Amino acid sequence: MFITPMPARQDTGRRLARGVIRYLRHLDFVAIEEFSPAPGLRVDVMAIGPKGEIWIIECKSGLADFRSDRKWQRYLEYCEQFFWAVNEDFPRDVLPPNTGLILADAYDAEILRGDPGAPHRQMHAARRRKLTLRFARVAADRLTAICDPRVPEHLSPDRSRTGSSYPVPEETGAADRNEPVQEDASSTNVASSLEGIMMRPENLWQNYPKLYHVAWGGSWPGIKERGLLSAKSLLRSYGKTDEEIAALTRARRGHWVEIFCPGGPRAVLRDQKPLTDGGLRSALPDTVEPWQWYDLINSMVFFWPTKARLRTMLEAPAYKGVKHDVLIIDAKTLVSLELSRIRLSRMNSGCTNPPNSRDTNLFKRFEDYPFEETRRKRGLKGAVAEVCVVDRVENIKEAVIDVKHGSAGEILAELPH
Repeated sequence: MFITPMPARQDTGRRLARGVIRYLRHLDFVAIEEFSPAPGLRVDVMAIGPKGEIWIIECKSGLADFRSDRKWQRYLEYCEQFFWAVNEDFPRDVLPPNTGLILADAYDAEILRGDPGAPHRQMHAARRRKLTLRFARVAADRLTAICDPRVPEHLSPDRSRTGSSYPVPEETGAADRNEPVQEDASSTNVASSLEGIMMRPENLWQNYPKLYHVAWGGSWPGIKERGLLSAKSLLRSYGKTDEEIAALTRARRGHWVEIFCPGGPRAVLRDQKPLTDGGLRSALPDTVEPWQWYDLINSMVFFWPTKARLRTMLEAPAYKGVKHDVLIIDAKTLVSLELSRIRLSRMNSGCTNPPNSRDTNLFKRFEDYPFEETRRKRGLKGAVAEVCVVDRVENIKEAVIDVKHGSAGEILAELPH
């Protein structure tokens, strides 16, 4: 949906996470980003110290990011210390006083509130053991993906037993009362049942082997050379100020917008005509404003998983006579390139006709996406509405199978039925 002339900077949250992890290394902690301690939960950073102590750090890019986080209190039972990581511009007085505070930037961090040497809460040994094992397996699985991104499927870990990259069942009852927890076959059965609900990466490429990205006509050479960026990253790469970026990404674009920079190619941001502020107010919870939704979707790159959805977009009256470059993407290669940043949506997030209910948790990682449940309700074609990648796909050319150029009719005539 967007043209990308230059590599993007990381968003604020990811920059904070990097600085936090660097600082934690000085404390002899090891850490990983975007860790799922239990089904439906995902923390920004989880760290384990030299004595096995477990910390969780939530990195907040701004006040809106903090206010939209409605799950952080559920994280407390999965750590001994909980911290917020913010930059120097964040209004710290809004943060709960009984939580830790880390001041961070992209390169380092410092604890302002919280005692690194003393745990704040007790954690049952069984829960600590499960979290530590899961932490180790997720870290190893991610390292394997880096070393061999195209590891054969038959060599992948048996996730039905250990949940290497998928949520493990949450302990209940005895663990919450600090009483002994008996480990038996029932926990394995629960994990196995979860595997039938959640989605694996191979479910995507096996059911949707080709994905489709619609770019403005003539943009493919720049995308091929420099990668594919979200609207926000594109504007940053063109040297736009924060105020200019906010004006184009935190409000509805009623028309397509050309942008330029000295020595750079012309780029175009598509309009957002299928969205309306009124529709979003009806669709979003009271805690989320329309501008936050625009900001969210402008931070991702989008792909259609079916030709039917591609056709719907290309044949929309607003695009009559418009020239496009449609990138046909090998789904398996895209997963190998961007596994940790892929999100899935059950609806067209860029449309409010009708104003279907949604919130900022619409975009889910594989392990959190209810694929089987959605497929039972909507069929395979409706089980996944959008495939999204956070921020950018820098090496998109590695995943491109073909590119179709022209108007909607010309492109659709070339696609196999």
